[in-house]
Amino acid sequence: MPSDTVIVEKGDITFDDSSLADIMTSISNNYNINVEFNNKEQKAIRLHFKYNTSDSLEDVVKALNMFEKIKVRHNNEKLEVE
Repeated sequence: MPSDTVIVEKGDITFDDSSLADIMTSISNNYNINVEFNNKEQKAIRLHFKYNTSDSLEDVVKALNMFEKIKVRHNNEKLEVE
């Protein structure tokens, strides 16, 4: 399967070696929330990540924060990536 492939199955969205920018765009679209990167270099970080569209935004943020390379905060009406 090529990199940057997004697989959608029963509400699951899977990213295989995708950029953090692509992942955050998907989350932004699914949860209708803005995303702000404090460091533009983080947009290029490549990750394998999976979430379900029925998960709460808080659960998705918790899952993202399990990665050592990034920190995501939910502040008011936006997600901040540090």
